[in-house]
Amino acid sequence: MVEGQQYCIRYSLSLAELSKFAVNNVGVYVTDKKMQYSKDNAIMVEPQVTIGDNVPVNIMDSWEHICGSYTAVGGEEYIVIGGFGAEDKMKVEKMKKPAGVSGTVMNDSYYFIDNIEIVAVDAKSQCNCSKKSKPQAQFIYSSSVARETGAKPTDIINTTVIYFAGLSEMVPGQFDSNIEEVATLLKANPTLKVELIGHSDMDEIAEAKLDAEVGNIAEKRANAVKEVLAGFGIDTGRISVSFVDDSQPANTFNSPSGHAQNRRVVFKVK
Repeated sequence: MVEGQQYCIRYSLSLAELSKFAVNNVGVYVTDKKMQYSKDNAIMVEPQVTIGDNVPVNIMDSWEHICGSYTAVGGEEYIVIGGFGAEDKMKVEKMKKPAGVSGTVMNDSYYFIDNIEIVAVDAKSQCNCSKKSKPQAQFIYSSSVARETGAKPTDIINTTVIYFAGLSEMVPGQFDSNIEEVATLLKANPTLKVELIGHSDMDEIAEAKLDAEVGNIAEKRANAVKEVLAGFGIDTGRISVSFVDDSQPANTFNSPSGHAQNRRVVFKVK
């Protein structure tokens, strides 16, 4: 694969009719190294292409069509399609033997894989999945920061981060309390000013090349947080805005969770 190139990865999955169980956590892992396992155990890496709702794949009489986009790091030569993650996180659904099917039911989950495609695209929106596909979930990253007792106002503000859904500039309501906390500290310390730095992920930059309406998303996010902060009574003269797009990623792993960590606005006391 070519560094920086986006690829659409598609494949079809069907549960064997004599499987006793259906499972979740199926996905595709793209790598530059050949992976070999001596045992039939779960693969402890995070796949780049997964099913959005991560439910057990239980289709026997047809195919589950799965697709997702991947931006190459460069030099990838292999893909692994299988079950990923710890076994205690696996969801297992017991299946019934279909009527009219002969043979002994296997005490496992066995899947057929077909129609594997890897196609270069310019942006994620060009990775057209079939209607049966479950798109990757657009989720919002959230993390808690451990603070020392008696932390200074500047330290608290500098560790505040607001995360966003993909291609969205709307401030999620779950972060209102974080912004209100910063507003309270700014009111108590009137000499402090704050800079809001907007970030985006690499997929959003690619989409902006095709659709101007989703351009400048990092700047829009910073301005959206500024509006919320001003709504809590902070003079906008104390709030400056900047943006760095995807040039300073918080997570360089090309996965849904990695991208979610990069869609953010960070606070910096000036």
